Amino acid sequence: MTTQYIPAQVTQRDGSPCQWANCWAALGAWLHDGATGGTASVTPTEFRRHAGGGSGRANKPGCPSGFESDVVAGLRALGVKASIIKVSPADARRLLNTPSRALYGISTDFDRWPDAKDCAIGDFDGNHAIGYIPGLPSPGKPVMNPLCKGYQNVSLNTVLASAAKFAKDHGRVTDAGAAQIWLIRVRRPAPPRPQVDPAQTALVEQLREQLAERDEWIARARAPIAALGTLEVPV
Repeated sequence: MTTQYIPAQVTQRDGSPCQWANCWAALGAWLHDGATGGTASVTPTEFRRHAGGGSGRANKPGCPSGFESDVVAGLRALGVKASIIKVSPADARRLLNTPSRALYGISTDFDRWPDAKDCAIGDFDGNHAIGYIPGLPSPGKPVMNPLCKGYQNVSLNTVLASAAKFAKDHGRVTDAGAAQIWLIRVRRPAPPRPQVDPAQTALVEQLREQLAERDEWIARARAPIAALGTLEVPV
């Protein structure tokens, strides 16, 4: 696959009044950068305004936290197509392991995060939004943790454990009690390719996109089937 655009790290620790409640807004700014291929950018504070300020609880007056719906609202206000994909941990693992044009946002509980990599004060265990670049070869740095100043190499097992903990704490479970992970997804622009045959190149890119959409559709379709609890879902 041709090299995909990787947006710059976006830190919430920017000195703004809401910096300690801006992880979701920093994630939105990062997803916006990625979806536009770096041609447009906003700060977390600017993204917060586009998203309507955040709908969660405020840990400081005037600084509400935000959820997936707030991030998507901000992205759409900025003209970026974004979706929330609700999948099982197993399907989240497949999507995050597979190279694609997608960038993902994930809500996590930092109780499951290694203290040495929380970029806070070593014992932060609150709810936290992060970004993830799918399918980077090891030992890549796929995690955009807004508390940090650069990308992190954190295992996918840790990311998924943190996401599953957040999901269960917020009632995002199937009837059988299994966690349902919500992924915010945007698409990066198709990278430039050698124009040997423009028609063939366009067809290849279209087929790649259709395969990626098929994989996500399968993951989304499996979730309600698994929730029935009576059918064995193939893996």
